[in-house]
Amino acid sequence: METCNKIVRNNIPNILEELGEKFDIELLDSDKGLEFLYLSLISTIYDSFENKSLDHISEAIELLMTIAKEYGYTEKNIIDQRNKTNKENGDFSKKILLKNRY
Repeated sequence: METCNKIVRNNIPNILEELGEKFDIELLDSDKGLEFLYLSLISTIYDSFENKSLDHISEAIELLMTIAKEYGYTEKNIIDQRNKTNKENGDFSKKILLKNRY
């Protein structure tokens, strides 16, 4: 038996079932679900730093979108806020490191 204890995408149980695998699942409440979403996000971001793969980056975005939905935000809310912040403060494309403030 392999212990996983990680949140998975909605179709994963069906895929495992089709593969003939045996498994246990638990449907999480909102608070516990958020905890596991954040844990998965941290792990995915770490993996994307190591592997630099599009899969890991898109997985991190999907996790962030799911977390935002848990807080009642829509994808449009996120994009609008991103555009507003980028207009006011710029984006991160120049990779400016603020070293000190006096």
